[in-house]
Order: sequence, then structure tokens, then C-alpha cells
Amino acid sequence: MDKPLWDLKRLDSGDRSLLKRSIGRSLGEDLRAAEAFYRALGHVPKSKDQEEQLFFCLCMECLWKTEDNPRVLPFEEMLRRLYYDENSTDSMKRRIISALDIPWSNDGFLQGKMAGFVKKMRNTDGSLMPDFFALAEDLMRWNNSEHSVQRRWIQVVCRTRQNEEENKEREEE
Repeated sequence: MDKPLWDLKRLDSGDRSLLKRSIGRSLGEDLRAAEAFYRALGHVPKSKDQEEQLFFCLCMECLWKTEDNPRVLPFEEMLRRLYYDENSTDSMKRRIISALDIPWSNDGFLQGKMAGFVKKMRNTDGSLMPDFFALAEDLMRWNNSEHSVQRRWIQVVCRTRQNEEENKEREEE
């Protein structure tokens, strides 16, 4: 990525609150949130899907305060942490894996699943934040025929310490 996809410094706390309340909603549902979105973006995306994907990710980033200065990790790594969290239920693990089979659509179904994960991530450890720029880029490639994003994510999510140690041993041989 050459430059950030949006700049939250262009927004005041009221704009951020509008966007936070718009998580899981469509871009056109609240024109004040749309105004804040385009101000943060600074340009008009190439397609309606890109607009919705960027809007979704920007809204979720607003759950974190910039002054908290959270450490940023890839979304799939945050999912892995959620998957292996000692308080994670089997239901949560199944929801994470099944979300990878849902195509991106502007109906909001996948967005609702992902928003639930992000809120859980935020409540579990607010000092860590998903990389929402990378997530937006992944979502823009989500429906490609090779499912490369989902394959990469499942590899990361299901990786365990034992897998990592075995891979390290193989590389050293």
C-alpha cells in the first residue's frame, strides 16, 4: 500500500461517533456519516463495492481512540487470537471459520459477522487493533475466484504454536 486509504485526523470526535454508530450499516443510510466518510477519504472510490468496503472498515476503526495509540496487527492475526483465546467458545470458533465462506455482498451479512468479531476484539484487548487498511484491501479481493484472502486467513487462524515449531524445524533441516 502506497498511502493510507483514509485519514482520521480530518475528523472530529462527533464525526467519529457518527461513523462508529454506522458499523454494519450501508453508506447511504446516514448522510452525515457519508459526509464524514468522504472527508476522511479525500476521494471517491472506483466502485460502489469499494465504497462500502472502505466505509465498513473506517467505521470499525472508529471504535478505537487515536490517543490510545493501539498496536496494529493484521485482521487474520487478531482472528487467530480470538480463536485461541481461553474464553472463546466452540461456537465462536465455528463462527470465525464459517465467516470465511460468506461472499462479500452489500446486503450486510458478512459485515455483521465481521463487526461482531471486531467488537469482541476491542472488548478483549483495546491495546491491539486490526489493520483496517489491510482489511479493506483484503475485502476488495474477497470475492476473487481463487479465494486467496480466505486461504491465507484460514492458514493464519488455524496455525498453532506446535505448527510454528514444526515449520521452524523443517526449515532448519
